Amino acid sequence: MEISRPTDEVKPLDRAPGVRLHGGTAMLAAAVVLGLVFVAANLPGPLYVLYADRFGFSELTLTVVYAVYVIGTVLAVTIFGRISDQIGRRPVLFLSIVLSAASAVIFVLTFNTATLFVARVVSGLALGLTATACTAWIAELQPEGDRRIATLFSTGANLTGLALGPLIAGLLAQFAPAPLRLPYIVYFVGLAVPALVVWTVHETVKSKRPFSELSFRPRLGVPEEIVAKFIAPAVTAFVAFAVMGFYSALIPTLLEKGLKIASPAAGGGVICFFFVCGLAAIVLSARLTSRVTMLCGLGLLVPGVVLLVLAQPLGSLAALLVSSAIGGPASALGYRGSLQVINGIAPPERRAETISTYLLVCYCGVSLPVIGIGLLSRPAGEQLADIGFAALLCLFAVAAFLTDRHYGGGRR
Repeated sequence: MEISRPTDEVKPLDRAPGVRLHGGTAMLAAAVVLGLVFVAANLPGPLYVLYADRFGFSELTLTVVYAVYVIGTVLAVTIFGRISDQIGRRPVLFLSIVLSAASAVIFVLTFNTATLFVARVVSGLALGLTATACTAWIAELQPEGDRRIATLFSTGANLTGLALGPLIAGLLAQFAPAPLRLPYIVYFVGLAVPALVVWTVHETVKSKRPFSELSFRPRLGVPEEIVAKFIAPAVTAFVAFAVMGFYSALIPTLLEKGLKIASPAAGGGVICFFFVCGLAAIVLSARLTSRVTMLCGLGLLVPGVVLLVLAQPLGSLAALLVSSAIGGPASALGYRGSLQVINGIAPPERRAETISTYLLVCYCGVSLPVIGIGLLSRPAGEQLADIGFAALLCLFAVAAFLTDRHYGGGRR
């Protein structure tokens, strides 16, 4: 969900009204923006079961509602992803915050499944714009131009937002009135914080184009000379995001139907625990090389998804929590390691389009397997669908490991 770019030159300080923060403080502030806006990505997670009861839709519809926000993120990356390179990070981030606020309003006013789809698409567009602009901003604000540190801040902020969203929504839905409205009202008010931060941090884009000269032409592709090395991190990212997508979309349903725990707070808590474990792994692995980090993620993924699948027939919350404690770090390490690998192998002159292609793989990982589970669960049953999901991800993990061993042996 993010793009990290190295700093090629020191940008002059922005003297725009309100700008106060520079250096490392500015980088930390930009990470706060990324984390707070990304609270919206998983905010509906514990609420999907409530939406299903309210509007009477099936598990397939539930998975599609979750995954449809990818439409917005893909539009943001492919068509609008380069806009912040042309007009600056701050204007794009102000726009993304406005879109986030609009999506929160639509969620509050949601009265049927169609409006729920619209809210998710607008939210996805806002998150995609935030990811492309804010993570590039973090990289450019890093005082020494260190891509590793910038990636750590970006992934850490991203995971923090993904953890906070379901926790906030689950607690409010469990213990406060208006469970399908109050979480979005709180998020809407909270957007004042990232807006203020963007106002106080300086711009890093030196030369800006007039609006009449903006280019919206998508730039996707992988340079021919790195295609072989691109495969392993791309597959790793697909698998990592597939596991994240499963937890974000389907854990509350698994708790209710498989473990007989019908609690939004419990659903939000498990999703939060998954991402907190991933965040802890990011912090503890800060000194590992990109390749070792990626391979650690692949190694942890297999036991994580196996325990996840076993939790439902065993009716064991303990098994689910252990799988979260393993799967969270597996996803986070796979994501952080693969992103750093891509940053390292991409030619500087084609880094943006290479990472945009990588991001599309990530978004496919978030959406396609979850939709596949929804499609398969109707004729085959939920348990068989989950087993198929686990088997597919394990095969992908093995394929990524073998591909990296063959093509990436000399990579750090």
